[in-house]
Amino acid sequence: MQDFEDNSQIQSTNRHGFNESNVENTQCKLLDWKGIRKVFGEGTVASTNPLSKAHHMDLGPNYWKV
Repeated sequence: MQDFEDNSQIQSTNRHGFNESNVENTQCKLLDWKGIRKVFGEGTVASTNPLSKAHHMDLGPNYWKV
């Protein structure tokens, strides 16, 4: 394990390994919930901030607004 004296060197990644600091305004495909990986729409990532609102509620951790 590597020690970091400067926390700015640490990049935040989610459980899928994406670096969330650079994904806003990125094109994405929306997949169905059942796991058959059928694309049902396309969008743009609007926010990965857990405090961003969707329908007047905080998104929370590990959720993205598209």
